[in-house]
Amino acid sequence: MGPVGLTGPHFLEFSFNAFSTTINDEGPPVVVPITCTPQDVGLRTAVFTLQTNDPQRPNVAFNLICEGVAPQLLYWAI
Repeated sequence: MGPVGLTGPHFLEFSFNAFSTTINDEGPPVVVPITCTPQDVGLRTAVFTLQTNDPQRPNVAFNLICEGVAPQLLYWAI
């Protein structure tokens, strides 16, 4: 597997830590934790792309979505 990357309208709001870019055929699944830190309210989207050495499928892309929500204001009666 080759380089990995994030693209899309809000790609800077998504991040992942380094991981081994070797995934063997018939090997166990690889978990890649991806974090979204929304910078605004609403849906945030990006695409996580892996390049492979498979000539039938040289790229594998995963659509990412998270939602930024407005902070809730709390009021106390004194």
